[in-house]
Amino acid sequence: MKNHFRFWLLLLCYNIILCAHWVWGKQHDKEKLALLKPSILDHQQFNGNNIACWMANDGMIVSHRATGGCGMEWPSGSGQTTDFSSGFWIIGKTLSGDVVSACSEYASEFSPGRLLANGTTDDPNDPRLRIYILNSDGTGDWQDWPFDLGAPALKAKDGGDSLDTSGNKIPRLYGNQTLWWVMNDADVAQHANIFATKPMGLEIHVLAFGFDKLGPLADMLFYEWTIHNKSQTVYDSTYIGLWDDPDLGDAGNDYAACDPARNMGFVYNPSYDAMYFVRPPAFGFQLLLGPNIGSVDIPQRLGMTAFSYFWSGVPDPRGDPEDAEQALNFLKGRLSDGTPHRDLDGNVTVFPLNGDPVTGEGDVLDKDYDSDYRFIVSSGPFALKPGDIQTIRAAKIVAQGENNLESITLLKKHADLAQNFHDQFFGLAELIKPLVLLNFKDAAPGVYISWNDLTQNYPQNGLELLGYTLYQVVGETLVELASFDAKDGITEIKEMIDGREVLLYSGEENGLATSARVTVDRSSGEPLKYGYTYTYFLRAFIHNTTATGSDRVISNDMEPVDYTYLPEGYQGAFYAEHTEQHGDGEVLVIITDPKRMNNHDYKIFFEGSIGDLRMKLVDMTTNHIVYHDTLGTIEFDSLGFRLEVRNLLGIKEWSYEGIRWVTGYNWGGAAFFGGLDLGHSFFGSTVPYEELVPIRIDFQDIQSLTADGYWTKGAVYRRDLGYGFAGIGDLPMAAFDVSDSLNPRKLNICFVEDERIAPATRVWNMGWNGAEYPDDMGAREYLFFMNSDYSEGAGYNAVNNGTSADILYFLWPAQRGTHPYLEAEFTIDIIPSLGLSDKDVFKFSAGLLNIKTPEITHPESCALVRSYPNPFNSQTTIQYELKQSSHVSIEIYNLWGQRIERLVDEQMEIGTHEITWNAQSAATGVYFIRFVIGGVKSQVIKALLIK
Repeated sequence: MKNHFRFWLLLLCYNIILCAHWVWGKQHDKEKLALLKPSILDHQQFNGNNIACWMANDGMIVSHRATGGCGMEWPSGSGQTTDFSSGFWIIGKTLSGDVVSACSEYASEFSPGRLLANGTTDDPNDPRLRIYILNSDGTGDWQDWPFDLGAPALKAKDGGDSLDTSGNKIPRLYGNQTLWWVMNDADVAQHANIFATKPMGLEIHVLAFGFDKLGPLADMLFYEWTIHNKSQTVYDSTYIGLWDDPDLGDAGNDYAACDPARNMGFVYNPSYDAMYFVRPPAFGFQLLLGPNIGSVDIPQRLGMTAFSYFWSGVPDPRGDPEDAEQALNFLKGRLSDGTPHRDLDGNVTVFPLNGDPVTGEGDVLDKDYDSDYRFIVSSGPFALKPGDIQTIRAAKIVAQGENNLESITLLKKHADLAQNFHDQFFGLAELIKPLVLLNFKDAAPGVYISWNDLTQNYPQNGLELLGYTLYQVVGETLVELASFDAKDGITEIKEMIDGREVLLYSGEENGLATSARVTVDRSSGEPLKYGYTYTYFLRAFIHNTTATGSDRVISNDMEPVDYTYLPEGYQGAFYAEHTEQHGDGEVLVIITDPKRMNNHDYKIFFEGSIGDLRMKLVDMTTNHIVYHDTLGTIEFDSLGFRLEVRNLLGIKEWSYEGIRWVTGYNWGGAAFFGGLDLGHSFFGSTVPYEELVPIRIDFQDIQSLTADGYWTKGAVYRRDLGYGFAGIGDLPMAAFDVSDSLNPRKLNICFVEDERIAPATRVWNMGWNGAEYPDDMGAREYLFFMNSDYSEGAGYNAVNNGTSADILYFLWPAQRGTHPYLEAEFTIDIIPSLGLSDKDVFKFSAGLLNIKTPEITHPESCALVRSYPNPFNSQTTIQYELKQSSHVSIEIYNLWGQRIERLVDEQMEIGTHEITWNAQSAATGVYFIRFVIGGVKSQVIKALLIK
């Protein structure tokens, strides 16, 4: 593991206060950049699979502007987020050496519309220059698809446009949902938003699309940028960059990394995240198709040629780039000043953080260095000449395992899948071996295992789908669970190989299906058990009708999938119920081994004083004391869970009313932008935690000061004199204990001055000289809000030092924006969080998530349960239950009463069964599914086929 001490020690030289400032810098920077945008923007959301992502027609492929926070949500509808903002960078050099850019990130250098032949552009305010959407269900902009703006049309096999029956072009739908727009960088004013270079004269067509399919594809979002150089300028040494500011759950606990072999940058979390609990996903941005440095006929594509990561607010050369030169250095895999990265052996590398976070080997961030990172996946250099067209493709991928490290492992597997799928989908790789995706869903009891429908890919080019076989992997053995054979008249395929006849394939013509239910572990013969991991493999068989010998039957590679059997909605952690609440705190129960959960009920009690508590965990089922010791994180390996007991001492919330001219300077405090915390958290306090009270602070304006004078007198201490007592001074504010809101108690306030920063006048004014402040740190005129009744500061002196006495709250104030001193009256309310006490009790059950083995029960009735989906497009799955072994017949009838297909006609055993009706050859309309048991009992349900 690489140790980044040199870097961090360097940063410490800037002082500890600056470190805290970095965290808050991001928010302020983004709020500022969000204002820099074209006069008209169209924001649309991709929501075609498990990802929901806002985009804008100025090039922001993840836009925070639409939400005011993260622009990408996963899973869609959950409120959990993965990505704050993302964009596309192009930076190059002219032949004269000028560095120019066309970039989008928090803001954009692009405008909506085309770059026209006469050098002008479309009017960016034209409402036609919006984002267009196509959906596979026929909704969206099918009738308004802007072919004239360059939107893609469906192509025929000869390369020409496909036409409908009226001779019109057909919009090109990619996946289940496609978004498209066109933009250019010709507006000089737009370039002031980021790097302020001259425009490059580029027109870019942007595609975003996704697939609502089973398995990992539903957690991917694909992008395509088609770059047209419509200028007369040759851009030498051009680079493209996939820029991303991921916020994987909580914004400040991400780790950055890269995988050069997969052309991917990614982020991951520690073992716990407040948003994703103990199952934080990993999030990657993968370059699938890089710039072409070959010819049109013989392309030669670059992959990821460098990776860079940086922060907001940190000093150069690791902060956000301030100009195009710095940005270009990042694209080259250097620091912003051009300094190279070095690997563990001291060698120059363009791929920092390319180690393995799962094993900890190689160059990875140390455990304590989680932060709010941005990263760039870049590719170049390449020449971009007048008239050149470059196509770039990429994918955002989310992968969630049972823990943070398993999520990384899955992310890399899914990245391999994304590249494979991309190459086949766009015809860059010959479709020979089938691509199989498995999906698992708790069936309670058992699991539904489903897979992608390969009838959408075959037949083609002499390849035909024969069938599927599902296996459980037991040791080194494949145990067959189910087989599904196409009704194609082929039951066996044999070939002579090495002088003997070999059976390559056999089937029973029982029909194809895309799912199966598994209830039994074939290694033990027992029902599947929650918490245990099972391994499955689906083999798809393809008939290569043009081949002979062993090549006549093709199947996918042996890639077993491990599946941990867990209940639907399992999150891996939950909060214990706070049954007797007197203070503030929480207990998080993290499940470390579900199979050890014993379904017992537990209670947690506390002993001692606030701030010095011990906890007692009692198994109420056995009346046994399991633990009796200090608070914190406690492992109970034998019970299958871990407890994280959080004593929430501090500030619960703060609010204000009025025009606030004061903000908090971020020293690392818990509230008010990092400027406010308990007195205990700064220099210390003598106030017991249980005596914390809510307070209100009233600030004066110039009018009230003129009319009333200063509202408070308080003790003054000089920072430049070792915090020595300097007498009594004046403050334009008053503080009150509002525990009894009808009878507020006025409090004493002490403050600090420093003659080295501003004149020490014994007036709290943050160094204001009537026109400006001396710095952005409020001249370090700290405020201490005391617990004593107001006495004009009497009682505070050199002995009873107000900077460490009975302090309720400490505030490091500073100027808010450009607001002047005494601009207006306003109030701040502070409510404390009192922490846990011996009166608090929590309870939880180890069976809260029903972590127990479900019993396999016989159906209560013989019933045709349902068909799903319904309505359907090409196939529907029919599910039915039997309470006893019976002969079953399932037949399909049309509206005229004609039987068009018999799906089942055989003896079936007790249990729940499924069969898939492949209706590709049937016409759109209503169909009836007839279910007959033993030749007597009959049930009919209706299904709607829509094509």
